[in-house]
Amino acid sequence: MSARADTAPTTADLVRVAELRVAFPGQPQPAVDGVSLSVAPGECVALVGESGSGKSVTARALIGLVGARARVSARNLTVAGTDATGFGERQWRAVRGRQIAMVFQDALVGLDPLRTVGSEITEAARLQGTVGPDGPVARVVELLTEVGVPEPEARRTQYPHQLSGGLRQRALIASALAGDPPLLLADEPTTALDAIVQVQILRLLGGLTRSGRGLLLISHDLAAVAQLADRILVMRHGRVVESGPADQILTDPRHPYTRLLLDAVPGTAAPDRPPGATTPGRSGGEPVMEAEGLVKSYGRDGRRALDGVSLAVRAGEALGVVGESGSGKTTLARVVLGLVRPDAGEVRLHGGPWSVLPERDRRPRRSAVQFVQQDPYASADPRFTVGRVIGEALPGLPRAARAERTAELLRQVGLPPDLLSRRPHQLSGGQRQRVAIARAIATRPEVLVCDEPVSALDASVQAQVLRLLDRLRRETGIALLFITHDLSVVREVTDRVLIMRHGAVVEEGDTGQVLGRPAHPYTRELVASIPRLPPRTAAPVGRHSSDHTL
Repeated sequence: MSARADTAPTTADLVRVAELRVAFPGQPQPAVDGVSLSVAPGECVALVGESGSGKSVTARALIGLVGARARVSARNLTVAGTDATGFGERQWRAVRGRQIAMVFQDALVGLDPLRTVGSEITEAARLQGTVGPDGPVARVVELLTEVGVPEPEARRTQYPHQLSGGLRQRALIASALAGDPPLLLADEPTTALDAIVQVQILRLLGGLTRSGRGLLLISHDLAAVAQLADRILVMRHGRVVESGPADQILTDPRHPYTRLLLDAVPGTAAPDRPPGATTPGRSGGEPVMEAEGLVKSYGRDGRRALDGVSLAVRAGEALGVVGESGSGKTTLARVVLGLVRPDAGEVRLHGGPWSVLPERDRRPRRSAVQFVQQDPYASADPRFTVGRVIGEALPGLPRAARAERTAELLRQVGLPPDLLSRRPHQLSGGQRQRVAIARAIATRPEVLVCDEPVSALDASVQAQVLRLLDRLRRETGIALLFITHDLSVVREVTDRVLIMRHGAVVEEGDTGQVLGRPAHPYTRELVASIPRLPPRTAAPVGRHSSDHTL
């Protein structure tokens, strides 16, 4: 990390802004309200906070990408030593890519799906005039090599969908580096990645700062931030509520909101039960659902997405399924739900047939197995009110009874009944996921399949949803099949865990035992990749921090 520990700007700062304000038409409060920060060469400054805190808007304002309707003002805004407070679009175009480049969260969105990776990077290099005498191919290979892409000659001819998530993110970073900018803005660059790939990208970004580039890292993942940041600014409601050296913020936070964010990181708070401890009174009995020898192949080459997978889950039990992208987790979920028929093997519900049934015979029993998806916004019709979204799961009830049951379900997931008249876009991410859970439990299912249900949520909201799921399965006896790539989350909520790789189960057992004493090399690699926060000291009562000023 950089030796710089204070927040005072220097003449060498790559970017410096004082009292930045960004407001949008129709919004009662500014999205960014008085933020001041600076980034020096070789330094990583992190902006952390929940969704809606103003992190991304702050970063976009530093590159002129907040939109034509936004009202932007600052007492001072300097980019590479030049006053940028009066920049128009033409001046900002000269800055983007050459002085500051941005790396977005979703590489599938950031990269053109209709162009090869090489074409994408070549265009960026040509726009910035950095192709070089050896031509565009040499420049592309040079950049892909710099970001650690194996076989760069072959990879440059591939399309984004042909690359893994980690390789796509590396290609996106290579495109951002095409103009050799001294400063990178990275907006949630590791949020959607598996633990092992996340570590690789964090190491790559760390190497870029050690080479002298500045990095402004935007993230809600404090464990990831701890691996990179020299300084941290904590944002809430458009303001910086606390700032300082990373070690001080992470180990001795002064503001209650910072402490709340740190407490919400999975694995940091004291659990209600030891990790892996089976829910009392529910460890015995026959499985509610079991699968045996599941095989599923795709493509002309017959690649096996599932290769002999077996599992069993009992009433009130939470079974975690963990693995990297492409390990077969989602295919397993689709087979268990009866959406995909396996090539071999069988899923049974209460010992009877499930996966082998024709859909007309399975449909009357579908209420027993329900699904919570990763993206709650995509799973609900945006035209419907919350009441109608949940009510769809209760088609047989009279109107009055359906309204009563819908209100009861909202209370069960910790939401007030006055949300019934709202639409999905009027809810926060955590509220939308709670509505999705309410709809899933409306039919009183016996099995709830959750596919990455908290990966798109902020840490504090994630903790709330995890506590909700744990409470529901304890109170109702529902069996929980929890699919994720996040071992910290698995440690929080599951009794047992399966570790999957290349379609097969490589290790399984009690969650505490598997994560505490992993036997398989791949499991050991996963456990070693879990980002961790440094130990914290107790904060004296009454200490607090004022808003950050430059």
